Amino acid sequence: TFMPPGWFGTTVEMVVTFVGIIGVLNAFNFLDGLDGLATSLAVIASMSFVMIAWVTGQTGIAYLGAALAGAAGGFLPYNARNAKIVFLVC
Repeated sequence: TFMPPGWFGTTVEMVVTFVGIIGVLNAFNFLDGLDGLATSLAVIASMSFVMIAWVTGQTGIAYLGAALAGAAGGFLPYNARNAKIVFLVC
């Protein structure tokens, strides 16, 4: 909690948290102007989360971050040049 206790404390915290999450998502969406920029940033950020989580002993979060980095890294070659997505029909 970051607001003093009172009738408005949790309401203001929820609104500020909601606006912050929406702001970060929107800023990350604006990064996708260049081919592969958002994906590269996702790999770098998730690997940073993996290292921090592993050092602090939060292995579950480290595994989730590694899965996100692997998924984004696997998508990166298809988005790095010419921005073509290849759809394979199995």
